[in-house]
Amino acid sequence: MMVFDIHDPKYFDAAELQQEFTRIMDVCNGCRLCDGLCPSFNDVFDRIDVEDDKLTAAGKGKENPVMQLTAGDYDHVVDVCNQCKLCYPKCPYTPPHEWNLDFPHLMLRAKAVKFRKGEVAARDKFLSNTDGLGMFAGIPIVTQAVNAVNK
Repeated sequence: MMVFDIHDPKYFDAAELQQEFTRIMDVCNGCRLCDGLCPSFNDVFDRIDVEDDKLTAAGKGKENPVMQLTAGDYDHVVDVCNQCKLCYPKCPYTPPHEWNLDFPHLMLRAKAVKFRKGEVAARDKFLSNTDGLGMFAGIPIVTQAVNAVNK
């Protein structure tokens, strides 16, 4: 079950996140109503289809291709997600459904885990620091330079 309480120790547990990601992708793979909504779903379904083709070619067509996905596959999906949340109203399994699929919160949780582990680019750290960015943008020379470039 999805943990979305930042005070719960499971929230930042990478293994727990991987397990939840696999659970959600297993349900999503069987439904695919969100296919085409955003690059995240296109990416993950393409990856699942590649794994399915590999299993079929190896004579293991009855195995679940979602179980073949790696943390790297999931990381790429997280990086592509821009939190538009178009998937949430489209998904028939959002809470209060018994399966409780909340893809936007899963992506947010995955980004928080990556941030806590220090696995984010310097650009993302800079842009996510709104206080620092605000102070930087308030420096007169910076605002003058930005205004000059925009002209």
